[in-house]
Amino acid sequence: MMKLLLAVWIMSCSSALMPPTNLTVQSQNFNHTLHWLPAADTPPGTEYCIYLGSDSNQSDTLLNITKATSLSVSVFMKDIFETYTLSVWARTNNHSSLPATTTFEPFTTVLGPPLVRVEGCGDCLLVNRTLLHGDGITPEHFRDYCRVVKFDIQWRKAKEDTVIHLPSRRQQTKINNLAPGERYCVKVVLKFTISIPNTLASDWQCAWTSPASPPAGLYLLGWSVGTVCVGVLLMMLSSGLYYSGAICRPKLKLPQNLVRNCPLLFSILSSSVFMSVCVCREPWRQQSLLLQQRSPADPHTHHQGEPQQRSPADSHTHHQGEPQQHSHSPAGPHAHHQRELHLVLLEAAALTG
Repeated sequence: MMKLLLAVWIMSCSSALMPPTNLTVQSQNFNHTLHWLPAADTPPGTEYCIYLGSDSNQSDTLLNITKATSLSVSVFMKDIFETYTLSVWARTNNHSSLPATTTFEPFTTVLGPPLVRVEGCGDCLLVNRTLLHGDGITPEHFRDYCRVVKFDIQWRKAKEDTVIHLPSRRQQTKINNLAPGERYCVKVVLKFTISIPNTLASDWQCAWTSPASPPAGLYLLGWSVGTVCVGVLLMMLSSGLYYSGAICRPKLKLPQNLVRNCPLLFSILSSSVFMSVCVCREPWRQQSLLLQQRSPADPHTHHQGEPQQRSPADSHTHHQGEPQQHSHSPAGPHAHHQRELHLVLLEAAALTG
């Protein structure tokens, strides 16, 4: 009889479920996730019940029932200074396992790495960093938490190994007096006024400082040279336009006898439009009549404005053998005015051409 009872007890124990194993909480920046592994010989389709308890609350609270082997528990752990107890049960059909338990303190979460952005600002660098946080902390607690955070800013030249440390509490720090046009790398390490062993530093972030600006004397020299060059070009352009006659064309002055005897020529030359032919009403005849009026045949004086009275007898009476005396010679005033007109026409052609 005793052997029969022992056999039944062994069979009942062999049919019971084993609890999950390797119950752990992975936490970074107040994001908490519970992980576990199924026990050996756990049948497929096994469900897991997760319970949460704490030192301030003795009763366990059912968080979820799932067939997965992990669960995010951040939203259930808002008090970062509380100690929580997590329990996981395995169940299938009418059987259930014993619980697997673990404790967790949100304050021990792994912090970092901070989000770092480096920007060049002339001969300096602007280092901006941000702490990330998840759902496992309230905004009020996070602000209080940041008050105990210190930043150890480590910077160096990209081609050198010498690291310089710059402590800071601000979210933005400026590194001054750097070499212009140089590449620098920055890393941020978290430091706390209280002991928090689990922190992660940022990776090296590199940026260039601005190139060196040229001295002010070079700007003045360049401006002066440019002004002189522009002035010389304007003078050359003005001189060329002046000598070509495009601007400041001189006004042509004609003799008064040409103005009176050839008005069309005067109007053409005055408007700077030259024609090769001067159309006048019998210019040479008018010029001849004018010369006859101005050249008296009688050497005796007569009143100005009165025409000279000549008799037919005087025009025919002369000594035989003596050459007839003309009133003017071809080299007289008529030829002089003809040459003068020719010179004026050449001058007009040169000015308009």
